[in-house]
Amino acid sequence: MGPARYGLDIVRIAQTDAVNFGMHTEALVKKLRAYHALVPIDIWHAETDTIELDLAKVPADVAAFAKDVYAFCPDIVDQGVGTVSALQRQIGATRALYLWWH
Repeated sequence: MGPARYGLDIVRIAQTDAVNFGMHTEALVKKLRAYHALVPIDIWHAETDTIELDLAKVPADVAAFAKDVYAFCPDIVDQGVGTVSALQRQIGATRALYLWWH
């Protein structure tokens, strides 16, 4: 790991990707930038296939946000919380995401 000047640099430094879903580092950065425009995010951990982040607040339409997160990172539901509704509740309760692509 190295120093980052911009919040999304951590993803670039870690070279995080989701190649099993056809997304390389810059595709992830683009999506995370869109999330940041919706609600500020703080990415505090990234590895080659995982990203952990905190949301500054719960998105206004948390149901739509949860559906979008599921489309972006299906493993968060399919290998994680089990349903998009459970993901929505988790986002509301924790204001955090643990994204992984295995």
